[in-house]
Amino acid sequence: MRRRRRSIAPWVLLFVATLFFVATVAGAASFAARQVWLPGSWNADVSRMVTGASKLLPGDSIRSALIWIGGIAFSAISAALTFLATWHFLEMDHLALRPQLIAIAKTRLRFIPADIETSRFTLLRRWWSAFSNTEKTRLLAATAMRPGQEAAALLSAAKEAQQQAITAYLVRGYQYAAEGDNARAFQEFEAATRVDVNDIYSRDIAAGWARCINNQMRELELLQEIQRISGEVRRYVDQARGLRREAELIAKRSNAPAYLEAQERLHVAQNILEPLVADQEAKVELGRVHTLFCEVRCDRGRSGHLGGPNQPMTRMREYLGDIEMHRRPEEPCGEEYGRERVERVEMRVAAMLGDEGMDGDDDAPNGQAS
Repeated sequence: MRRRRRSIAPWVLLFVATLFFVATVAGAASFAARQVWLPGSWNADVSRMVTGASKLLPGDSIRSALIWIGGIAFSAISAALTFLATWHFLEMDHLALRPQLIAIAKTRLRFIPADIETSRFTLLRRWWSAFSNTEKTRLLAATAMRPGQEAAALLSAAKEAQQQAITAYLVRGYQYAAEGDNARAFQEFEAATRVDVNDIYSRDIAAGWARCINNQMRELELLQEIQRISGEVRRYVDQARGLRREAELIAKRSNAPAYLEAQERLHVAQNILEPLVADQEAKVELGRVHTLFCEVRCDRGRSGHLGGPNQPMTRMREYLGDIEMHRRPEEPCGEEYGRERVERVEMRVAAMLGDEGMDGDDDAPNGQAS
């Protein structure tokens, strides 16, 4: 284990304290000599030293400049000392010191400021803590809330840094996409998903571009991750959208078991979205779910009773009948939904009415008669 380096803060503080002490003693001696308070010849000796020192002082113009520069220097040194005092307190190995600090606390500390930020002696207490375990204990007790606040600030900063990294990868991915290099674009989008294991937006985009490069396995994995994460954080429209996109993939297998599996996904998506239908985004997504459901039923050759009040084809027409054909920006190679697709589904269902495939089964997505 690497040995912890000793702080330089105590030495700096000791040096500054020594300077203050010497200056204070010199000033007091000069004043006492002028008042003839010193014993014997000390008054004359101190007066001679003060007179000799005064001859070394610069003229008025230079003195004014030095005073101005000295004021700035004093302000800078004060800020640096404040930083050093705070740094020394924060870099202490509190875990190693814990037994000593608790032992001191058991003896009942004389005084603990209620709020270290409003204490008039905050800086002095931090200086004193460099030399006294008792003061360390008192200061630590007064700053009980600070570590949590600082940790929250660090967590917020880390989250912001994650979002910046995700954005950077997405920007690079779209740059490659603009150049026609979908494979490299997908690599950047996938890199964005690895920055934050719970980020839905990057997975939404990556899944869309997985379809562009025909990587159905990875698209399915990403869609399932979206469903898991969005369910945990209660982003239900994203969860239902993931189910609908998964159903699209499954239905492409073009066999009876696949159609049934896709239909089950759409059942779940419809149940999630129905309570949210007052929201426009949820309503449009529910229209996509109903549209795909009707198509899957037609692919099975079992259209059933898709029309009628509150039935899939009715809701499909209500939610998407006035919307132009579109793809979501996150699904550039995904399926298009809108008025034209609704009309095609209606014509397809109408053509199947009266055929032998109309058996009146009851597996419409809302669980009502189909």
